Amino acid sequence: MTIQEATYYLLNNLRTIYSDSEAGQITDWVMEYITGSAKAERMIYKNASITLADEKQLL
Repeated sequence: MTIQEATYYLLNNLRTIYSDSEAGQITDWVMEYITGSAKAERMIYKNASITLADEKQLL
């Protein structure tokens, strides 16, 4: 799973229980925690894969 795929997966799941803006902010926090990278860096490397351990945290 790429960073972008993980971001969309998490965002779409959070949108079912939070408003769009809240879901977006929570997604940013979680993805920053998982990847250790700021949003700008994640955007640059959006096609990089996340580890299986990180992927399991999202599922």
